[in-house]
Amino acid sequence: MGEKVWVDKDHYRVVSDDGRTSYLYEAGGLFSSDRCVEISEHHEDGTTDAYEVDTSILGVLRGLTLGDMKGKHK
Repeated sequence: MGEKVWVDKDHYRVVSDDGRTSYLYEAGGLFSSDRCVEISEHHEDGTTDAYEVDTSILGVLRGLTLGDMKGKHK
C-alpha cells in the first residue's frame, strides 16, 4: 500500500501501489482504531467508482477470502 495522505483533520486516503484502488479511512480517536469508510476504483479513462465498505459478516468473510469488502455503489 501507498502512503497515508490526509484529506481533512478526520480522514485520510491510502492508494494502492498501482494507483487503481484507494481506501478512505476515518481516523480513530485516542481509544478507537481507524475505520475504512470508502473503497474507490480509479479507471484509466479518469473516472472513479466509489463503494461503501461492507462490514456485514458476509462482507468481512469476502474480504478475508477475496480481499474485497466493497458494498453498495455510491
